Amino acid sequence: MNIIVEGPDNARKSTLIKFLEPHLGRSIIHNTVDKDAESVLAKQAAENALEGNSIYDRSAVISEYIYCLVLQRTPVININISHVADMCDNAIVIFCMPPVEKVLATTKDEMPGVVENLEALYNQYDNLIDELVLMRKQFFIYDWTIEEDGPEAALEYINERINKESRMPSSA
Repeated sequence: MNIIVEGPDNARKSTLIKFLEPHLGRSIIHNTVDKDAESVLAKQAAENALEGNSIYDRSAVISEYIYCLVLQRTPVININISHVADMCDNAIVIFCMPPVEKVLATTKDEMPGVVENLEALYNQYDNLIDELVLMRKQFFIYDWTIEEDGPEAALEYINERINKESRMPSSA
């Protein structure tokens, strides 16, 4: 089962991934923005692979969903909340969501289009999380400013999900 670390820019996703990597022994995949549907669909299939064994720095599906909503651009694939919900079923999803003030305070001007929309992006992630809660989806919220929600708690959540999934009968 793949692990997806998602969240707004400067939420310390990479910092969490650097902590997780030696504990889990998984390869890291850094997702980038793709402009063609074929690339995004391939990434979506890889992220959703139940036998996957990678840590993704962002999900092509979740990021595409959030950023298209906020930046009002047309997605390269047809995507909606159900696609994001599927990610929570097929992968271990961690949302990095420290307080918005912390995210804004560490943001640099080198991210054109993102800086001026960062608060809106953060709020859209927050809205997505609320929707996923209503759908009873599993995920973890990582907040580096709160010790009990820190990297060790994220690792514990991942290990619990892996153990739970390994005990479930496979569907053939």
